[in-house]
Amino acid sequence: MNINKIPFIFTRSSTILFGTIEMIKDNRRATIMKFLKQVINTYPGIGIKIRHILRDRQFDCIRKEMEVIGINVNTTAHNEKDCRERIRETTNTLSFKQLPYSLIVEISYNAVFWMNCFPHKNEHAMLIT
Repeated sequence: MNINKIPFIFTRSSTILFGTIEMIKDNRRATIMKFLKQVINTYPGIGIKIRHILRDRQFDCIRKEMEVIGINVNTTAHNEKDCRERIRETTNTLSFKQLPYSLIVEISYNAVFWMNCFPHKNEHAMLIT
C-alpha cells in the first residue's frame, strides 16, 4: 500500500484481529519478503499458524515463494481500505496543504494503533479482550 508515494505494508491477523503497519524502503520483492518473514516467524510464537495471506496486488511478485512454504496468497484489500480511510480522515482534518513525510508515517502508525485499541464485534476478539 502506498500513501502519498510512501510504501507501507499493512497486515491484519484474522484470528486475533491485530493489525500492524510498517514503512518500507521500496516495493521490491526482497524488501517485501524480508518483512513477511519477520511476520511469519513472529506468529508461531503465540500459537498462530499462517496459512493464507489476503492482500492486494503488491504481493503478486512473491506468490510463488509463499506457496512453496505452504502459504496461499489471495487477492483482497478489505482491511487495507479501512486503514486507508482512517488515515484519510485524519489528514483531512489538518489545515496543511502538503504534509511532511514524517507526519504521514506517524499518522499511519497512529491509525493502526487505534484500530487495535477498540474492541471488535467478532466473538473471537471478545474472548481475548
